[in-house]
Amino acid sequence: MNARMHWVAWLLGAAALVSGCALDNVGSNYSLQEKGDTGILVAALGRAGAIEFDMNAVVRSVGGGRTYTIIVDNSTVQKDFGQVVIPPAHSEASDWGYVPAAVPLERLVVVPMRAGEYEISTVNGQAPRFKGSSASPFSIVSDRLGLRFSVRPGQITYLGSIVFGFPDWLATSHPHGPLRVLTADTRERDAKLFNERYPNLGGNLPERTLSDGPYSSPNLRYYLFVSPEGGDSRGGM
Repeated sequence: MNARMHWVAWLLGAAALVSGCALDNVGSNYSLQEKGDTGILVAALGRAGAIEFDMNAVVRSVGGGRTYTIIVDNSTVQKDFGQVVIPPAHSEASDWGYVPAAVPLERLVVVPMRAGEYEISTVNGQAPRFKGSSASPFSIVSDRLGLRFSVRPGQITYLGSIVFGFPDWLATSHPHGPLRVLTADTRERDAKLFNERYPNLGGNLPERTLSDGPYSSPNLRYYLFVSPEGGDSRGGM
């Protein structure tokens, strides 16, 4: 196995280990008063391209320690922005639908985290995402992303919009492909929804803070691993 495949194998193993450490959005009455060393992370996490797999973001403490997962999208979580498009016949997009890059599918994430330095290190996913669907099972994982941020006690950290863009269709005959990570300051849009849902956290969202990382690289990739059943993500062999 070459160095990159060792790295990918490690990522898949790590993804399995952290599957029970998911961060859920706080309740509507949540307050940061008397929460000690806890802060709040706010971000609009989203996806573009093919949708036939559930997607998670893996968040790690910089320098080792805590590891968490945050749901980016699956068949049950609420979506706040964007839409899925069903392509016309003979389109190059997936038969299961896709998300246009111009209108990404996003959800507002509002999760409590211990104070510290963190990074969104990877995204990963599993297919099929739809109960009873016939998409061939596969796992998917990204290169290391290194999207760094800080959480401070009793404060809100706002990252803006972070969208993970995959091709409009995936085939298990293609074990890897390009991944784009697009970031944007969507504070005006996000603050309106944030204040409606979380009045006890109230006030305006702070300015967006997201340290530079390798996400601007044109060489980021995803890696797709087929289950023993094999087949094509559109259902063919």
